[in-house]
Amino acid sequence: MRFIFYNATMLRRKEKAAAATDPATKGKKKRPDLKSLHTPHSTTLMGQWSADQVIGEPKVYPNYGDRNGSWAPRRTGGTEFIEVEFPMELFILKVSIYETYHCGAVTSVGAWNPSSQSYVSIYHGLPTVITKSRIFEPQIEKLDFKSNRLRIDIDCSAARSWCEIDAVKISGQRITPIPINSLSSDMRKLINSDVFSDVCFLVEKRRILAHKAILVSRSDYFMAMFSHNMKESKMEEIVIEDVEHDTFLSLLEYIYTGELTCSPVVTVDLLKLADMFSMDDLKVICMSRIPDHLSVDTVLAVLSAVSKGDSLMAIRELCYEFIAQNYAEVTKSEDFLSLPKEELIEIVQLTASKIKL
Repeated sequence: MRFIFYNATMLRRKEKAAAATDPATKGKKKRPDLKSLHTPHSTTLMGQWSADQVIGEPKVYPNYGDRNGSWAPRRTGGTEFIEVEFPMELFILKVSIYETYHCGAVTSVGAWNPSSQSYVSIYHGLPTVITKSRIFEPQIEKLDFKSNRLRIDIDCSAARSWCEIDAVKISGQRITPIPINSLSSDMRKLINSDVFSDVCFLVEKRRILAHKAILVSRSDYFMAMFSHNMKESKMEEIVIEDVEHDTFLSLLEYIYTGELTCSPVVTVDLLKLADMFSMDDLKVICMSRIPDHLSVDTVLAVLSAVSKGDSLMAIRELCYEFIAQNYAEVTKSEDFLSLPKEELIEIVQLTASKIKL
């Protein structure tokens, strides 16, 4: 099965519909809509920060900052959308959005359905602020139609500034794709399901159903629990202490599907659980996910979830480093002053040392 990759080649702008009904344009020949035309920094139709910058290969990434070569909305701190078109219709399997300034503003992605002549939502999320460039590849909904056009909505309210996109790419197949993720999606249906379940966990006084065969095939901890005549193997309900309900469900999600969709804070708690259950592969995945999900909005919650002196000290140091690099924005939060005194001192000292350098 061959995958095809395309860069954006054609863009449409938000004001197009309004221009079509403007009396000033009546009777005039319509300009071919080959490039998007607005920019927050210039009145020219094309050029720096205009939407045509999204066309082709990345020009700014992997650099970060308010740099000429990326598209930015007309106003700071508001909402905007951009429409991008590609040279061929595909069953889209992946969307890659190259964000280069105040990343994390993408709130929705829609794919154009030629049959209904409308956009179908394939991703929806909340805005955040990430102060390093990234290639954002959202987990998108599967499509049963081919498309060569996307609408990308951004919300810059969290950043209170411009949020910039350097390039957009899609990848997919020209023929109906094989449902390569059907196994994980089918297994996901069994999480906390009573279909052939044979074990029950009690987490925060709430029942979670599971299947011993799946648990023991994926974890030596559960293999020992159910096969070595331990008391848990004979209990109708196994009580799990000092673990939150959502965290244990995320553990089961990984055991059943090999995937994680939890928040950064839950990922920290899950890392502790993986350490307790001796699941080294899950520990590696959690450790790799946390740095990419740190933001001004999440770093203090992650820091609070990491205990001092335990095996997660590396994450704690990473949070300190992030706060020092984004000190002005993080310290605006009321939660910052709620940190323990010794942590505040350590963060201020680290920030001061960077300023000296």
